[in-house]
Amino acid sequence: MAPSREEWERLTPVERQRVVAELPDEVTDAEMSPPEGDLHFRGKVDPLEALRSHFRRKQRKVYLASELPVYYPKEPRFAPDLLAVIDVEDKIRGKWVASAEGKGVDVVIEVHVGGARRKDALENVERYARL
Repeated sequence: MAPSREEWERLTPVERQRVVAELPDEVTDAEMSPPEGDLHFRGKVDPLEALRSHFRRKQRKVYLASELPVYYPKEPRFAPDLLAVIDVEDKIRGKWVASAEGKGVDVVIEVHVGGARRKDALENVERYARL
């Protein structure tokens, strides 16, 4: 879990770098849903490429990722199927730490193929809207 905003503000730049470096780049097996196969994979890849193409045509900077661990202050990490952050550098990242990046994610897309629909359609929507 990332530190609270208050804790983050009290850290020196060196301490902030250490905190970001120590946050895991992966989610555990317990945090992940079971694999959903080609339908779920294509349901992520196709929209990701469509978004990439859209922002390229609009000549807007965008960072797009899939299954990337996301850290908000004092919140359990999560790894959405797709995420987009507008007007930031598109570089390889192991995680998104809102405090370190200076902003949260702009768009989260969950692809539902099977399993707990309530999680994707209600619980995650409420959580992402709150964040």
